[in-house]
Order: sequence, then structure tokens, then C-alpha cells
Amino acid sequence: MKLSIASFENLIPLEKSQVTVIVISDVHFFSKIVRSFYSAYKGDESEIPVLLIDDNEKRLDISSHCEFILSPLSIEFSSRRFSTALINSLKTEFNNDVEGMLEVVHLLKGIQERIISMLDDFDLPLTYEDDWDASRIIKGLSIIIDDDIKGLSQFDMLMRYLQIVSELRIAEYHVFVGLRSILTPEEMDAFFKEALQRQVQIICLEQSESIPSSNKYAFMLHVDEDYEERIILPKQSETLFI
Repeated sequence: MKLSIASFENLIPLEKSQVTVIVISDVHFFSKIVRSFYSAYKGDESEIPVLLIDDNEKRLDISSHCEFILSPLSIEFSSRRFSTALINSLKTEFNNDVEGMLEVVHLLKGIQERIISMLDDFDLPLTYEDDWDASRIIKGLSIIIDDDIKGLSQFDMLMRYLQIVSELRIAEYHVFVGLRSILTPEEMDAFFKEALQRQVQIICLEQSESIPSSNKYAFMLHVDEDYEERIILPKQSETLFI
């Protein structure tokens, strides 16, 4: 898979073995790129077209394949995208454990019938659905991912995010903005390492006037104030002009 940003000269490779970091010197250009990513994520027309291109040269929408995180504190585990992923996970479990599914449905129908019998004394035209699918079970039992972030640092929140999305697989790629401004170099390394171990593919958008140092976990693309692009490969300090 490759990332295509219209203002960039080259496609950016997205490898499972490394985090992808895009560092932009010019503040205004950085803001424009972030806005374009966010617009593409929302499915709107972006200022600068941003696309994914697969190995067959097929163009893929950012909105269908990416999650966009402006700040760790903006992550909502109770959002619709996480709820949908939770429902899909239960569907998968039902497909793998038919006996367990039938047991759950039997119990729920028993509760349903008991409630109906309790309402027999009321002269009401009642009706109910007896088709308990994964969506109705999750919603009916109010099962959600715990959204309580009290006491969590931004680093802890990010690590929790990795743990949850590695289980639910809500998106193929996860785009973060400005992590260097909130994490120490040691925390950044730990976050990258954890993402790779959990096979969560990360794209980071960063703003810095200086050329970033190489990182053993990351493929970096630096765009300087003259819009010249440099590749900084993992585990080496030299840069490649492209």
C-alpha cells in the first residue's frame, strides 16, 4: 500500500514493518496537509487530494481505511465506529461458536417472555422482536467499551488505544497528529514499538523546522521549507533526497 498526497513528488510506502512519519517544516503547509487529511477522513473534498493506492494501483478512500486522531484526549471508545467494530466481533464469535450463540439467544428470549408475562395485567397491544442478532444484543444490554480516562496520561491513553484497536481492527491505518509535542522520545519509541508488535499501522503527521533524527521503528519523510523531500530510513542517520 502507498499513500498519495497530491502536493508531494512521490508516493509514500506504507509498510507493516515500520511506522510512517511525515515531518513538514512550513507551519502553513503542515496545517493544510492536516486539514486535507481530516477532510478526506470525513469523506469531504480536500484542499489537497489524499488517497491510498494498493498494490494493484487501485485508489482507495481515506475515509474507508483510516482512523484520524487529532489528540489522544479526543479518542471516544464509545463512538459509533468502535461500537460497530464491537458488534462485528460478536458476530464473528457467534459464527465460530454456534452453540454459545444459541445459549445466549435462549437466555434472552426467556428474559423477554418473563417481562411480557409481567405486563399481562395491563391491557396493552404489545409486540416484540424475537430475532436476537449481535447488534440487538450489544445495544440491548448496553455493552460499550469503557470510556473512563480519569488518571490516564496521554501516553497511557495512546497505549490503551493500541490495545483496543489491535483487538477490534476498526481501521487499516491510524493517522496521528503532533505526537512529538506530547510524548518524550522514549515514549514515542515505546508507542511505535507497541504498534508494530500489535500490527497496528501508524501514520504520524508532524511539524518541525529541523530535520528529524532517524528512528529504528520509523520510515520518515521530511519536507523542508523549500518543499524539498528527504527520506530518512530506519536505523540510519543519512538522508536520501527524492
